[in-house]
Amino acid sequence: MGMKAVSLPISHMIPVIKSLERKAASTSTSESMTTTDQLRGNGYDSGSNTDDFVLRGIPEPQNSASPHELSLTVTPIDPCKPVPVIPNPVDPPITPPSHSFPADSVPDEQTAFPDGIILNEVFPAPEGSDDELEFIEVANTGSDDADIGGWSLTDTKTTFTIPAGTAVESEQALAFFRPDTKITLNNTGDVVYLMNPNGEIANGVEYGKAENDLSFSFFPDGGWKWTVASPNEENVLPDNEVNQVGEPGEPSGNTAVTIAQARTAEKGTEVLLNGIVIAGSDILGSKTFYLQDDTAGIKVVATKEALPQLEAGDVISLSGTVSTELGQPKINVADVGTIVVTSTQEVLPHEIAIPDIADYPNQLVVVHGKVESIERSTIVIADEQGASVEAYIKRTTGISKPSWQAGDTVSVAGIVDITDSGARILPRFPEDLTLAAVLGESTDEQQSISFATTADDRRIRWYLLGGVGLAAAAALVVWERYRHRQPIVESQPEASHLIR
Repeated sequence: MGMKAVSLPISHMIPVIKSLERKAASTSTSESMTTTDQLRGNGYDSGSNTDDFVLRGIPEPQNSASPHELSLTVTPIDPCKPVPVIPNPVDPPITPPSHSFPADSVPDEQTAFPDGIILNEVFPAPEGSDDELEFIEVANTGSDDADIGGWSLTDTKTTFTIPAGTAVESEQALAFFRPDTKITLNNTGDVVYLMNPNGEIANGVEYGKAENDLSFSFFPDGGWKWTVASPNEENVLPDNEVNQVGEPGEPSGNTAVTIAQARTAEKGTEVLLNGIVIAGSDILGSKTFYLQDDTAGIKVVATKEALPQLEAGDVISLSGTVSTELGQPKINVADVGTIVVTSTQEVLPHEIAIPDIADYPNQLVVVHGKVESIERSTIVIADEQGASVEAYIKRTTGISKPSWQAGDTVSVAGIVDITDSGARILPRFPEDLTLAAVLGESTDEQQSISFATTADDRRIRWYLLGGVGLAAAAALVVWERYRHRQPIVESQPEASHLIR
């Protein structure tokens, strides 16, 4: 897979409390270990690791004196300090019981993923063959070894899923080469994301035009810099390469944040966001859509290219820059190629009271009340306590003015927009405007016809009225004929004397 093993600091290899060892298949003693019977006890294998292995405070003889079967080269890292052996406070040693867990016993909760897994290096323009030597490197900055199987790398065009069981040791890195990932890193600039198994962006980097045979590498105290490639090794910035740092342009790397964090970030901060689309492309403005997560909502604007087709309910990730508009935060996206749709799901509004609307900026809400006034594109509704809110219908939505009257009980859903005059609601679709059913009346859907004032429409109106009149006249004629054919009843005392 183009992966290269890396050495651990020697301190990582020293057991400090217990030995994890395979159970003995038969009894062995210290004496037998010095004879031809020295392998007795090795090899117990039932096919279940939980049954075959055990933690011991003192290793069994066959595990402490048997010949080595594995060859391991450990490279110390200077300065190297010995790790003190910590006495086992448990006496006697406790052997944990073996358990098997049925699939249906696993709690239905979102999986917790290891912290500190980041993109560490991208190498887009090697001196030799791009097909063979390009790579993307992932690092584990956490204090524990991490299994990154199921994580994925993507440039938004090609996605590579890291194989199950792939581990990265603490403070080490692992490079994935192009023959395995099939990801082509563009020399003119590209974006790369690291995504967790839930399809959420954990980390990402965007770079500009690449210099030949230079790698874009991450340094915790200095950000991303152009330097020499170092797959599976610590990133190093040689003195003679300092003049290459940041050339050309100012590419950047980012860690995913919540929308609430993005709303409070300084203007110009580059961020990665995950969220669900609550108002799709161009519905509430050109090159505009709205994004929401569990913490907040925000307006997103494409500053250069047209947006891809995004619909309410699309779960996406994107890279953008924090900006402001009329004092409110927004996200500017210069490269719409960084917008990645990962899934879709139902999106439901927050049902809130009218006085609380300002607490939900750029989020999807629904309020209930009675129509106070309706004029052109503006509807004002109020609750029973007199609190009111304005719903403003934008022309880009294509929503027609509803035929509501003052006093009608209605529900209005939409995006909360904060203006200088206060908070208002921006409906997205006709379905966001709902007239409540009146008690005792049919709730069946009805349609009404309204007549316009153009000549063609007036002509259609008279045709309709004329047709209704002709139908009524025909019905009257039929009724008269039918009436004269009815039996005549004579004035008789008994019904049996009817004459036909």
